[in-house]
Amino acid sequence: MNNKKLLASAALVVALSTAVTAPAQAASKEKCYGVAMAGQNDCANLAGTHSCAGQSSVDKDPGEWKL
Repeated sequence: MNNKKLLASAALVVALSTAVTAPAQAASKEKCYGVAMAGQNDCANLAGTHSCAGQSSVDKDPGEWKL
């Protein structure tokens, strides 16, 4: 009887340990300058004329970026 309990416990431990997975890491992102269309930038521009997303006024401005 002890061998059956030991085997069942070991099987349960193996099953539970394989069910737990490590969280996936987010892919590293880099800023792509000069690709944002007007109003679709992700944050402040290089020139410092604005400090928020969506405030670009020109398509493909080299100072505007997207992730």
